Amino acid sequence: MPTFIIPGAARAGTTTLWYCLDQHPDILMSKPKEPKVFVRKRENKINLKLYNKVFDDYAGEKAIGEASVNYMISSDETIETIYEHIPDVKIIFSLRDPMKRAVSHYWHRINERRYRGSLEELITQKGLNNFPVYYSLYNTHIQRFLKLFPRENIYISILEELNQDWDESFSEIFRFLNVDDNFRAIKHTSINRAYTRRSYPLNRFVRKMLRGYRYKKLIPQPIRDVGKAVTSKILKLNQKPFQAPPISPDVERELAEVFIPEIEGIEKLIGREITVWPTKHVLDITAVQNKFSQKKRSL
Repeated sequence: MPTFIIPGAARAGTTTLWYCLDQHPDILMSKPKEPKVFVRKRENKINLKLYNKVFDDYAGEKAIGEASVNYMISSDETIETIYEHIPDVKIIFSLRDPMKRAVSHYWHRINERRYRGSLEELITQKGLNNFPVYYSLYNTHIQRFLKLFPRENIYISILEELNQDWDESFSEIFRFLNVDDNFRAIKHTSINRAYTRRSYPLNRFVRKMLRGYRYKKLIPQPIRDVGKAVTSKILKLNQKPFQAPPISPDVERELAEVFIPEIEGIEKLIGREITVWPTKHVLDITAVQNKFSQKKRSL
């Protein structure tokens, strides 16, 4: 069973954490990154055999972790199930500017063909319950974990600060996990970048092959491993870099009104101001712009 989990947030550096923590000789990360065991339970039972299998490479490491990002927004029942099975687990939340994360998540789903329509339409139709916005309600979600887990068992990592001071940020995380904090994690600049697809039909076909069919267990493992490597390579070649377009000022203000109280809640939790999140200042900038416009009209 894991000694720590990374329950989110999606599109906020969890893949980077998983990759870099796995470099540490005293840390074992699950394979795959997101086993999602606590949300895949059946009849209120956890498949512990399946869960332990993702840690098959265990060789006496001091810390064992996984990074299923859907835990963060899962039901209270899921959090209770985590507490029931691993009450002393440590929890690392990786957070990013909430507006940038929400926009990134929206475009990720657009590029995966899970959404259609503009972000404005999504907000109008579903309000705060739309997935990209709801996921960025950081303080709301973390408070649900704090109902069961002690504050000292929760570490909050700010992605932008981690990128600014890489070594010291990871040293803090290593200390939190009680492993050697002198280890230096190697940064991989291409982890989980934003991509779109050159061919969506090809992407769907290859992903079906990668998941396999009902007869895949009849295929010898070496052949399956080669097939997985080939299909993964095809998926990578089918990617092309993607740069999200800017959102409208009206949507930016609307989201800022939602996210700023959440940011203030996180600042209270960590006991300091987060200066690297532009969302904090959106309404201030808008107020200055409005004041300037009024002054200009009065001239």
